[in-house]
Amino acid sequence: MLTDTKLKALKPKDKLYKVSDRDGLYVVVLTSGTVSFRYYYRINDRRETLAIGRYGQITLSEARGKLFEAKRLIAEGMSPSIEKQKKKELGKTSHFGDWLGRWLKEVNYKDSTRNIVDGIIRRDVEPKFGKKALNEITADMLRVHCEKIKDRGASASAVKTRDIIGNVFTYAKARGVNCDNPADYVAPSTIATFTPRDRALSKREIGIFFGQSQHGTVSLSSLNRAATHTIQLAQKKGLPLSEFVLHDMRRTASTHLHEAGYHSDWIEKALAHEQRGVRRFTIRLSMQNSAASCCRIGRIWLMGGLGNIRINNGK
Repeated sequence: MLTDTKLKALKPKDKLYKVSDRDGLYVVVLTSGTVSFRYYYRINDRRETLAIGRYGQITLSEARGKLFEAKRLIAEGMSPSIEKQKKKELGKTSHFGDWLGRWLKEVNYKDSTRNIVDGIIRRDVEPKFGKKALNEITADMLRVHCEKIKDRGASASAVKTRDIIGNVFTYAKARGVNCDNPADYVAPSTIATFTPRDRALSKREIGIFFGQSQHGTVSLSSLNRAATHTIQLAQKKGLPLSEFVLHDMRRTASTHLHEAGYHSDWIEKALAHEQRGVRRFTIRLSMQNSAASCCRIGRIWLMGGLGNIRINNGK
């Protein structure tokens, strides 16, 4: 059986040689003088050798502890050598930025949602966390960062930042990374809470909005800004038009088309809310013509039929 005294006394020879310890553990003394702990074993009718570590980098006691762990894996039908290689490969991609890129390639987002997520990643996620190791990112670090985003008036982005980081950690853990997910300790409600919107423009407000608009062609990316400008002009003239955001126009269309008696499925199709699964298949044929009609009415009415604004789908 080996001791520290015996290990320190080992000298190199012309050829490498082995010295046994106990329970299958032994050391190999290389011609360079390096003393390496190893374990020879059989699993699934094959022979394997586990390189445990160099003496000096690990102690004799630590080597015996690793031997005990290796035997536990073998008892569970797992190869210690293969498990060691897996950990080594995971260690090469332990940085958050690496896992963020892998997750983003596989996550299934619609184009509009992906554009929003990409923007938040570029602005709020990568600069702060991209070069950090996963185990360096703590719940306190995440909470403080989200508070800073919230303080600049971007509560929704703060919550989304928390969600993105949580999703990346969940993705990494599902692929064998052993780490705590900091998002598990930062509830969205501790960052910000939101009041559900129920704003829908009246027919009079729609007429005022398009009547006061001074914009000929408006890209979707700047529609909120153009709408704010138009609202301010109307309010200066004393016209009854309160503030709203772009998504309120979708709600407005839905409200008035329902009041006009159109079927809910047709309205959802017209407003680009996709039906999925069996329901989508069964209603597809029956709603084709009616949805197209509903779509034309809703879009002409809301997107220019009452004023001089035209929507440009380009960026």
